Order: sequence, then structure tokens, then C-alpha cells
Amino acid sequence: MRYNEGMEKGGAGFQPELDSIESLDTLFHKLALDEEVKIPEEMKENLAMVLEKGGARLEVSEKGRASLIEKKYTEKYPDRRAGLVEIWGEERVNKYEKWAEKESEENCPSFTFRKERRVVRIEGSRGRGLRQFLTDLSSVATGELSEEDFIKRTQWRARKGKEYFLMKKAKEVFGEKSEEYGMAREQYRETKKTAKGDVGVVAMVPWFEGGDYSYVDIVWEYLREGGWPGEEV
Repeated sequence: MRYNEGMEKGGAGFQPELDSIESLDTLFHKLALDEEVKIPEEMKENLAMVLEKGGARLEVSEKGRASLIEKKYTEKYPDRRAGLVEIWGEERVNKYEKWAEKESEENCPSFTFRKERRVVRIEGSRGRGLRQFLTDLSSVATGELSEEDFIKRTQWRARKGKEYFLMKKAKEVFGEKSEEYGMAREQYRETKKTAKGDVGVVAMVPWFEGGDYSYVDIVWEYLREGGWPGEEV
């Protein structure tokens, strides 16, 4: 259901018009493709309305706000999780984390690399990028993260996902010892150096064979329609 058609759940109040929702649709899809984007008018306000219709509680405590501006979201540093739980609730966050880890395991298989003469093995990404994406999205709606920083972080994730996808396909098509795979792997390594910081390991892997649809689209579509990743519709 489109939000300007009205929704009975989630309370009454002003609802964003269809063109506002479609501008957000376009933004998220372009971010998924790592394309140049412009910030839609009243992005924060329209995003907040959509999330609140889906059950988000955007009036968070000072502790929650402090949590959202942290950088880490891992098992060792669960700083940002506290703020996310205030917004969405413990049950939903648990479901989302399980969903994110499952998707990551299926689409980001384990791989090895050398670091200081040691061979390091990465078991997927555990969905860290997906967790960060939801937290960033929610943080824009609460005002803890600017639209500009959200776009930059999401583009980093999408770019890493795209380069990982191209590297994986090059290996499948041309073989591990091919020049094509070597070039794709080097490009991915360079992208990881540029897209550094709190972006997590690769999680925004394009979903379809053509690489034109990613988890940026998927998570947003769930939220836009009042659903939740990891919950049965």
C-alpha cells in the first residue's frame, strides 16, 4: 500500500504524498547502483513519517542518541544497537539481525587473505553492513545523522558490494588464475581502501544476476510497505 492512500495502522496524521515516496524510492535505488544522487526535498521529514508508520519510535533518550552516533555495531562493540532497540524494539532488532546474518552467509561466502604473513579467514560478514544501514537510516529520521553523511556511507557499502560482485563473477567465468579475475580482485581491494571506516565487511551484494538490485532496495521496500526483514508477511 502506498502511504498517500492512507494506512489504518500506526496512527493518524499527515502522510507523505506519493511523489515524496517515489523520490525516496529513486534515491535508494540509485544508491544501490552507486550512482550520483541528489538529496530529495524534506528527506528527513518524509523518511521519519514512513518509519513511524512502520512502528518506529523516533523520540529516543539521550542515551539512545549517544548510541546512534557511535561507529561500531559488532559483537565486541554493540554501541549503536542500543539506540536501534529504542527505535524498533528488542524483538524486531533480533529478527533483523538474524535475517541480515542469514543473507550475508548466503551471499558473502567465506574467503581468505594474507595479513602480515598470516592467512586470515573471514566467515561472511555476519550482516554488519546491513545492520549499519538500518541504523544509519533510522538515525537520519531521528536527526542524529545528516542526509549527506547517510548518502556517503550507503554509497560506500553499495560500491563495496558491487566490486565484490564483479570479482566473484570474474572468478566464476574466467577462473581464479585469469587476468580478468586478478584485475577485478585488485579493484575490489582498492575500493575497500577508499570505502573505509564504519561500513563493515561486504554486505550490500547485488541481489540479481545483473547486479542492478541490492539490499539497499530490499530493506527500504520492507520499511516503505510497513513490513520488516525477517518477519513473515
